Amino acid sequence: AGGPILKVLFISAVGYMAASDRVGLLKPSQLSSFSKMTTIIFLPPFLFIKLSNNVDMGRVFEWWTIPCFVALNILFGILFGRALIHFWGHRMGGNKGVVLASCAIGNVGQLPLALAAAACNDGLPKFDKRDGDCDEDAIAMVCF
Repeated sequence: AGGPILKVLFISAVGYMAASDRVGLLKPSQLSSFSKMTTIIFLPPFLFIKLSNNVDMGRVFEWWTIPCFVALNILFGILFGRALIHFWGHRMGGNKGVVLASCAIGNVGQLPLALAAAACNDGLPKFDKRDGDCDEDAIAMVCF
């Protein structure tokens, strides 16, 4: 189960070293361009390919709980962010919106992709129900 997480940590460490001032492989302007290119150009086609190959209406009805849990996650994040702003807002200055947005969508990132692979390797029952490739099912579930 630790293999996919170690891969993510290794890639993150290599990216951190490439972006650090000590190594100096990437300049700040290159980092900004690379970040935009990744989120605007590469991520949408990846999600579309995974969804189009693995999601049909039967699975949408089967996975109805996923959007509900995402909505609950965002709702509780907003409530937590509002509480932080209420109690410590005077110390935040103009960063209240950033704090609220970070609390609301902070856990909705790329980490579930690594955890999906770990779930397949552990043989969790949710992914063993269907015939086929567990990794494809798990990634499609995360992309949905």
